[in-house]
Amino acid sequence: MIEVIKEIFMIVGMCVVGLAVYVLLYTIINKFRKWRKNGCKIKCLCKPHIYEIQWHWVNTGETSLVCKKCGKKKTLFIDYDFHKKNNHQED
Repeated sequence: MIEVIKEIFMIVGMCVVGLAVYVLLYTIINKFRKWRKNGCKIKCLCKPHIYEIQWHWVNTGETSLVCKKCGKKKTLFIDYDFHKKNNHQED
């Protein structure tokens, strides 16, 4: 009788540990997906998406892009002075 109760408790314990591992992995994967979608600095632009320029400030070089498919907004700073210095040097 004691052996049967011991096995039942072991089965319940394994189920609880398995459920805890599942919940932990599920939470970590969801946080990683949210980070990749919103806060990740690795990606810059979606390659299969088409972006259009929403506005551009010439004096600061700040440009805002909006994806036509998903509506993502990106802000880029374009440095035209660097290009001018390297291509139009006086000898």
